[in-house]
Amino acid sequence: MLRPRSTVLVALGFLLALLSGPRSARADGAAVLPVHDSARLDARIRRDGASALVAALAAEGVRVRSPADTEALLVGDPLAACAAVDCAGDVARRLGVDVAAVLSIFGEAMRAESVTVALATADGLSFGGEADVDAEHPLERAVAAALAEARIRLGAGTRGTLRVETTPPGATVHVDGECRGETPMFRAIEPGAHRVVVSQPGRVSETREVVVELHEETTLTLTLAPVAVAAPEEVAPQRPWIGPLVLGGAGVALLAFDLASLATLGCSDEAPGGACRREIVVDPLPFGLYAGVGGGALVGALIWWLLGRNAAGEAEPSTSARLRLDVGLGDVTLRGRF
Repeated sequence: MLRPRSTVLVALGFLLALLSGPRSARADGAAVLPVHDSARLDARIRRDGASALVAALAAEGVRVRSPADTEALLVGDPLAACAAVDCAGDVARRLGVDVAAVLSIFGEAMRAESVTVALATADGLSFGGEADVDAEHPLERAVAAALAEARIRLGAGTRGTLRVETTPPGATVHVDGECRGETPMFRAIEPGAHRVVVSQPGRVSETREVVVELHEETTLTLTLAPVAVAAPEEVAPQRPWIGPLVLGGAGVALLAFDLASLATLGCSDEAPGGACRREIVVDPLPFGLYAGVGGGALVGALIWWLLGRNAAGEAEPSTSARLRLDVGLGDVTLRGRF
């Protein structure tokens, strides 16, 4: 069991460890410098950009000094005219804030085209971000995006940064098996070798091995090709054979029966002297009917074999082999399936 004195010492040691530990990447205080280097832009655009930067910093819980406050605090100081990264660190140190934010807006008249945000720390380091201004990203959103990029670089600390861009955008990025967002992606990453897998539905996934250096930015740009859709294999249509074979066999049987009947023609009772007392004759009606049906069956079987296919252009399965015959006798129609 700890003694009271030991408990106090442990608590003090824990408190000192917290105070001496690395500071949070989030700056607790920031001063926004006046926007002076965009003279070709209308003054209202510069004011709107500065206001957007102040609002974006405040939204992150940072205590912000506006450009007007910064100028007021530096009246009579040689740093009062500072509006660049080179001297911004001195401003941060002079005002006792963690970072001094420098906004640059590029464009002409009332049209802003792009912005950059630089965060200069009191110890002389600077970290920047940039963004384009367009219909999807108006000035306020572009300033916030550039600030977010600069903050990632500032917060990298003992890490590096990885940027992944793809065509088309919106692909999912996995780093060492962990999902890190969608492209365009910009994240702080531990230094060292990493396996990056970029995937998107309907596109071929890409895998890359990258090495992230301490305090360095690694950029990976990929074009995701569409997944090739295999063309359906063309199968040569096969003609049906079971149905035509059955039908043709029936036709051959009928014709064979007719031929056998013809073979029996002659005299069945011959009188002495060679005279035929009883002659075998064939009834022409059944003979002609059998011959016609048998010949028709053979022709139908041949046509069925040549033209018989299902709707898909393939041979009809043997289980569905069938034939319909329409025999017209006046107004009577005979239909049969085989």
